[in-house]
Amino acid sequence: MNQNSERQSQVSKEGKIIEETVVNKLEELPNNEVLIVNRCRNCPVKKEPPCTIEYTVKEEKVKEKPDADICVFCKNSKKLVCIISVKKSLRERGAQTAYWALKKKDTNKEFKYILVTTDNDNELVGKRKWRVILPNECDAVFVINKDDSESQKYESEDNFFVGSDHLIKYIQDLLKIC
Repeated sequence: MNQNSERQSQVSKEGKIIEETVVNKLEELPNNEVLIVNRCRNCPVKKEPPCTIEYTVKEEKVKEKPDADICVFCKNSKKLVCIISVKKSLRERGAQTAYWALKKKDTNKEFKYILVTTDNDNELVGKRKWRVILPNECDAVFVINKDDSESQKYESEDNFFVGSDHLIKYIQDLLKIC
């Protein structure tokens, strides 16, 4: 395996660990109210594909499933509450997440498109370019680190949050209105 392949393999493993951390944290939500689907592309909810985004390119309608690592549904109504995109690297955060967030805004779908990431490269915590861009494109951005006690150092603002407890509260608030 060449060096680039090894690096990509390592990044993928680390991304899956972050995703598992988010799913484990979401399990704190009341089981009778929420359905959490890891790998949203294999969604068990059988309606018009709930995670499909339709948009127009040069007057042609396009339907795609967005980059969705985790989908959260209201259990009773089967309504999609939010799509969570879990990202590890800045390249993924900047390109993929902003792209799908913009495509989501082109639709009339009510679900929220949110980003959950670590900030290993220190591109989000503090007044940095991506700290401004991503919260303006996504419905919410959550920085979650392995040690959530570090999150106490940073203030949340607008739709940018540091710490996994904010993610749980945000989704609980979304469930109240579904």
